[in-house]
Parts: sequence; C-alpha cells; structure tokens
Amino acid sequence: MIEQRPCLPTGLPGKWDTEAPGYLPRRRRWHASVTPDGTTVVRSLPVLTPGEDWSGYPPTYELTWEEWQASHETEYGLTITGKPTAEATDDRTAWRRIRRMAAGADAYDETSVRAAFAAVQWILGQLVQELDD
Repeated sequence: MIEQRPCLPTGLPGKWDTEAPGYLPRRRRWHASVTPDGTTVVRSLPVLTPGEDWSGYPPTYELTWEEWQASHETEYGLTITGKPTAEATDDRTAWRRIRRMAAGADAYDETSVRAAFAAVQWILGQLVQELDD
C-alpha cells in the first residue's frame, strides 16, 4: 500500500512518500477540478498498478482562475476543463473522423465505416460513466 500522510499522529508535519527512505520514483498523473467560483484544485496522484492500493492525501495546489489559465497546459498537461490533453486529442480525432464520414469525404468501405463506428464508441464511452455490478 502506498500511503501519504500530511501530518504525524503528534500533529507535526509528516513526510510525503517521496521523502521516505527507499522510495522509488513512480509515475504520477495530474487531476484538476474547477469550482464555480473560478478556483481550481490540482492534485498529483500516483498511477497505480493492478491490485495496488493507495490511501492518503496527495500534494494539492489551489490556483486562481488566472493562474490556471496561464499554466494548465504547459505545467499540468490538462485542458482548461481539467481533462488530460492526450484524451482531448483523441476526442478531436474521433470527431474529425465522424465528420469526414458524414460529409462523404471518406470512401464508403468497410475500413472507414469501422473507423467511424469506433470513433462513435469512443465518444460515447467518454460521455457515459462505467458502472460495475
């Protein structure tokens, strides 16, 4: 289990897991949530492997709307809404593929129809939350 504690049981500041002896650097991913008042809360969470558990409090930054606009893409790799830029690029690619098929710009063959259908599945998958039974 990976654990980060913002303070010790005595109330004194504790160490992040990155400061612990024997720590191995791990890949982290930025997550952001934009509040209605314009404040943005940005967290750096570790990327977990299957079966790995994590409980704790990640390093958290509170940014003003102006700070978020200035650094969202360059420093955190997120879109203005808090979505990873790689996913946003995939979304734009999927929409372009669907528009080309709808406009008749792509050849109407099995390959292009399958590609357009996969693009629709991608977009719908982004809109619908997956539920586990």
